[in-house]
This record gives sequence, C-alpha cells and structure tokens, in this order.
Amino acid sequence: IEIYLDADNAKVAGGYDENDYQVVVRRDGRLFDTKEQLGPGAAAAVANAPHSYVAEVAIPWTAIGRRPAAGVEFGLDVHVLDDDDAGGRDAKLAWFATVDESYRDASLFGNATLRGAGTSATSEPAAPSIGLSPNPTDGPVRLELPGAQRVDVEVLAPSGRVVMRASAGAQTLGLDLGHLAPGVYLVRARSAAGVATQRLVVR
Repeated sequence: IEIYLDADNAKVAGGYDENDYQVVVRRDGRLFDTKEQLGPGAAAAVANAPHSYVAEVAIPWTAIGRRPAAGVEFGLDVHVLDDDDAGGRDAKLAWFATVDESYRDASLFGNATLRGAGTSATSEPAAPSIGLSPNPTDGPVRLELPGAQRVDVEVLAPSGRVVMRASAGAQTLGLDLGHLAPGVYLVRARSAAGVATQRLVVR
C-alpha cells in the first residue's frame, strides 16, 4: 500500500517539495518513507486472512508538520499494489490518480478536507454512488448515478488500466462492454464531491 500526502496542498507539478510524502506499507506490516521526509511516530499493522488482509496505518500530524483543524486541506491518495509471485507487479489500483506517476509528481494527488467535530455532512454534495445492472453482464450495462451533478466514469481492467471513459450529467448512463474480455472490472465514478468504485463482472 502506498499513501501519498501533501501537507500544505501545494501540488507541485512534476516533483515533490519538503511537505510531500510517499509512505509505503508492506504486507508484513513494515512501514517506510521513500522520500525520508516523514517525522517520527508513524506506525502500521497488517492482519492477514486466507484471501484478504486488513491494514491500519497511523501517521501523526506532527510527522507532516500540520495541526488538525476544521477546514484544513491537504493532498491525499492511496494506491494498492498486487504482486502474487515476488516478480514484477501484477496490478495496481489508485483511489484518485489515473496515471502511475504519483511517486514523482505531487500534482496528481487528490484533495482531503477536515471537518469540525459535530459538523453535519448534509450541507455538502453527496459523493457519487453507483448502481450497476445487470451484474454480471454480457456486454450492455446500465449505470444508476443518483444526483444531478456531473460524474466522470472510468472502467478499469484488472491491471488497473483504464479501458473506457464516459461522462454523465443525468442519473443514468448506458455502456456497451461487449468488446471487453471476460473478467472482473472496476467502475469508478468521480464527481466534485468524491469518488466511488463498484466491481463489475463481464462474462
């Protein structure tokens, strides 16, 4: 797992500054900072299961030189890498980035904003949610995208490569995925309010 942080949200294009961090957590729970800029106190733990794992990571605010407060904004992204045979990487998924350049380009991080204690989320636009039918599909699929906000949709192959892009300003969107090889794909919907991901099986 890779956690990308931009403490001052400067989003330096094509590089990193002293407030940017790439934190890696290995499957065995080891944590390290590839840029050697992270302050002390970060820790991680990983619990393994037969076909999955759960990782918990703690990074103190002091380690990135910030103080938490309502309205504080910072850059953020999380990537998950898969390597089943200790050889080359098999796949990679990212919460926000669409190209695998975040390790050297902080402008590709997403945005995070802290809420104050007790702040209601009802005044904020709802993050997109995705309804897919039929799922599994033989090709045609209908996306239900509640809300009237613009939503950008991507379909990702198991390798993490984007195989289709579309946009919707309405609550429904039809896609024909008949040209894709059978397998498990991810459908990612992104709006100004956030990102949602849903698994889709193509037969």
